[in-house]
Amino acid sequence: MPTANGLHPSGFQLESLGAVPTSIEAEPLRLLWQHQMSGSLVRWQVDAAGQVPDWETVVTPQPSADWQLAATGDFDHDGRADHLWRQRQTGENQLWLATQQQQNWTTVADTQWRVAGVADFNHDRQLDVVWRHQSNGDNCIWLMDGARIASHVEIRAVPDTQWKIGSIVDFNQDGAPDLLWRHQRSGDNALWLMHGTDVIDNPALPQLQDTEWHMTGAADVNHDGATDLLWWHERLGLNVAWLMQGYELQSLLALKTVPDRAWRMVGVEPTNAAMNALLRPLQLPIAQAQESVAATSSPPTVLDLASVPPLSQFEAAAPELLPPDFDRGIASLTVDVGTGLDPRYQIGQPLPVTVELQHRIETSDRVKLAFFLSEDATVSRRDQFLGATTFDVAPTLTGRSVWQQSLELPAVDDALWQRRITAPDQIVYLGVVVDGLYPDNEDDVTNNALSVPIKFSIPQLNRYEFTYHYGVPEVAGQETASTSVSTPNNITSLDADQSGVIADHYQGRVIAYAGTYEVGQWVDVRVDQTQAQTNGQYQITAVQPYMGAESAGWVEVTTYFDHETQTRYQPQAANGRDYLGSESGYIHPRHYNQDQFGQDFYEADVWLTPPPTPQLGIAPRTSDTTIQSLVNPFDYYWDTRPSNGVITYSFYQSTDLPYPGGETVAPVSDAIKRNVRQILAQLEQTIAVEFVEVAETAENVGVIRYMLSDGEGIPFYAYTYYPGRTIGSDVHLNQQFADPVAAGFGSAPGSYGYRTLLHETLHALGLKHPGRYDAASGDVSPPYLEPAVDNTTNTVMTYNVAGFNPITPMSYDLLALQYLYGTPSTTTADTTYRFSTLTHYQVGTMQFGDTAQSTKQAIWDGDGTDTLDFSGLAIARDNWFDLRPGGIITAQAAYNAQIYRDQSTNEQFTTSEYGVVLSESTLIENFVNSVGNDFVIANVAANQFYGYRLGQRVGNDVIWRSNQVDQLWLQDYSLEDLKVSLSGDNLLLRLANDGTIRVLDYLQQPMDIRIDGVSYRYDLETAWTQPNQVVSAI
Repeated sequence: MPTANGLHPSGFQLESLGAVPTSIEAEPLRLLWQHQMSGSLVRWQVDAAGQVPDWETVVTPQPSADWQLAATGDFDHDGRADHLWRQRQTGENQLWLATQQQQNWTTVADTQWRVAGVADFNHDRQLDVVWRHQSNGDNCIWLMDGARIASHVEIRAVPDTQWKIGSIVDFNQDGAPDLLWRHQRSGDNALWLMHGTDVIDNPALPQLQDTEWHMTGAADVNHDGATDLLWWHERLGLNVAWLMQGYELQSLLALKTVPDRAWRMVGVEPTNAAMNALLRPLQLPIAQAQESVAATSSPPTVLDLASVPPLSQFEAAAPELLPPDFDRGIASLTVDVGTGLDPRYQIGQPLPVTVELQHRIETSDRVKLAFFLSEDATVSRRDQFLGATTFDVAPTLTGRSVWQQSLELPAVDDALWQRRITAPDQIVYLGVVVDGLYPDNEDDVTNNALSVPIKFSIPQLNRYEFTYHYGVPEVAGQETASTSVSTPNNITSLDADQSGVIADHYQGRVIAYAGTYEVGQWVDVRVDQTQAQTNGQYQITAVQPYMGAESAGWVEVTTYFDHETQTRYQPQAANGRDYLGSESGYIHPRHYNQDQFGQDFYEADVWLTPPPTPQLGIAPRTSDTTIQSLVNPFDYYWDTRPSNGVITYSFYQSTDLPYPGGETVAPVSDAIKRNVRQILAQLEQTIAVEFVEVAETAENVGVIRYMLSDGEGIPFYAYTYYPGRTIGSDVHLNQQFADPVAAGFGSAPGSYGYRTLLHETLHALGLKHPGRYDAASGDVSPPYLEPAVDNTTNTVMTYNVAGFNPITPMSYDLLALQYLYGTPSTTTADTTYRFSTLTHYQVGTMQFGDTAQSTKQAIWDGDGTDTLDFSGLAIARDNWFDLRPGGIITAQAAYNAQIYRDQSTNEQFTTSEYGVVLSESTLIENFVNSVGNDFVIANVAANQFYGYRLGQRVGNDVIWRSNQVDQLWLQDYSLEDLKVSLSGDNLLLRLANDGTIRVLDYLQQPMDIRIDGVSYRYDLETAWTQPNQVVSAI
């Protein structure tokens, strides 16, 4: 029967838009609902079958809507959820424990401050409170010590107050709480992956454009180990869970509507498992260090914990070691360094330790353990600090009982080397200091330290010479663009580029322990792409013993070779301390600041004299309306003939330089710079332009300039001037979107901000909007694209946004750009495009797209015999492969599945949701199928269809528009393995037990079918016949 507040338990069942496994024995999901008028709070328990076997009313501070539930979590470590309440009129804050006890917290009178959630950000087993200011966008964290604010930390502000923190949860299961955001006006969602109180990444999340949906919490709803998102619709009262797998939405789970709209889902009570995850003690992060070692083949560094006070800040510590006493402090300390007759510390391995404590009095329930490395049996402030952590010991440690804790310390290789402890079988002492964290527990601190001897033997340090290649020809065993096999060892001259791609390289040395690297080894520390669209790598070229002053991990750059000028440069202060990839510095202060050595980003453009400047040109008008609809009404472009193909660009960098326009401008962020460089590097692959970055001076700025701007006080998001003198090609970006979040211009490829940055860059090169939707601004210059093709599948310049965002110029954009600037001469080789997803592919070592993010992008290929290879697609799905110029590679479910409304006519049209488009001048010859059901549309070339091998499972494929010059290759099959049938002009081939191929209209244009190396054709009268032609396989 209904409750007094009208919320019926049977009205809250999980329904069938996704199944919750019933076989998983898991704690029930606990959802909290608050009545916005009365303030009443109700808890539902949803079991694994989607039922609500139990519900209860929760005690609240007062029956008033002014008291709002701010957060929930286990504040007193009793395994039960407590509730933090905030009075939205007075700013009072109260913690209500599950035991019904109340704690009055510090009042925050400014009621614009709202609690966004709680989590343990500094790993001290105390829940910290995240606050967001509703008016100015400030964010901060209260680092708590019980009910006391130990300190507060300001985190990155988000001035756009439409962004709200929807939930705080360890989204990627790395042990650190993360922040989920939702924009109340745009419907964008964002994720901040945190490390402590620092934002380290913000991967893209699916968007939800209906802004009446509110994110109400996050939890593992279906117990699959992934974090799912909970939503409530404020008008319809609907409740839905997004079942996620990583950052991708897998399916929806509907919860029955709660009829009374005044009830709102306000959060998810953490289960015991979730509370334990958010309140874990900081056991020095060994696993993370070991993963890093495995990935880089480098020994780990000592993981000093920045948030832990050094020994000098402890209330007391033993200056001398006295014999341990069971009545005082430490009872025992043991270190397990292995078994056998000769136990010793192994390089790169953690130190397992066990500590036993026994206090003299019963008042201390928390202890801090600090570990040190000492060359004698005395623990003092002179010793090497390794790290510290805090534990709750009550009620275990009372009276004369003994408390025991086992944990692992990180590898101490670097600490040993810094003290020159390298002799075989040298004895060193591991010391521990205990602090009871209560003044009355410090009566006798002289016995609060203990040390144990450990046998160490650290390998010799070596100096390894290396060369870092931005454009590695190929790694062993991979095909190059010309389908031949090559290895990096084929590089015979460092100053010669054997890959056919313009790429620089630099040389240097790194200090590491013997055995870390081998001469001839190739080391890859990052998977990001270089300017040459390759994954840069280090080659170890020489090694010799090292006895200098630097410790392991020291790396420095000695020379940089610039391929374009065939000149070597000596960088200034180019070094690092964390092995290969940490080096940074400058090549030459007057030309280009190259401060990302080893990070797989961008080569340096080094010029002995300032790079030449193009002149403003006027392009002849063309009768091709597709092209002319994208060229600006003045036909302006940058004529690069005087500059030998060079267009310079720069980032506004000094307020001392007066800007000639009326705007107030400022420098862009490093994230925006990174995106601009990536966009321009990709453009160099498709048009005959070399983009050269220059540092701005009073005498010289780039032809294209990027800056943050106030837009002269007029509201805007971004705008760009067409090519022209003075302020021509200047790109103005709203400074509110400088950070890489959601619509921020520094956000990752695939985001709205990145698409806008690409869009504005093409404006700077002379492209315009292709539709009539700019009538209000006066920009209505014809011709226009037809609304049915005016969408983001064809051009990034459109206002008709549909589906996922483009990350490259699309096919119509390429037509216009190549009309203005020509095509590069470096893509005439035979090229194989190997797809790992429908929006990510690889050419040799070059990577395009993102395996974790669906996007739109275009392929332009100038010449050669080219292959689309889909054998690497991991997911068997229904695919759409249109090999014709202008065709798209996507899923059948995504093809023309996205509805958009034309901004000029208000009519509705469809286009594809995501995929890779072949440019209008790209002709692909060869095709390799996937394991899924492929619908393939042939083109006018002599297409070769591969991937069908006896015993290799394929899908049920369809080939359309093939003709007599095409060939279908069936490897290892015999005629007996095939079952053939005709339906009208369509041919159906059953490939043993491997799948089927349906060739539409086959009898009209019969192509050769190569069976076991022999060409056949099939017709109704004679069945299989051999035509008089033989075509060799590629």
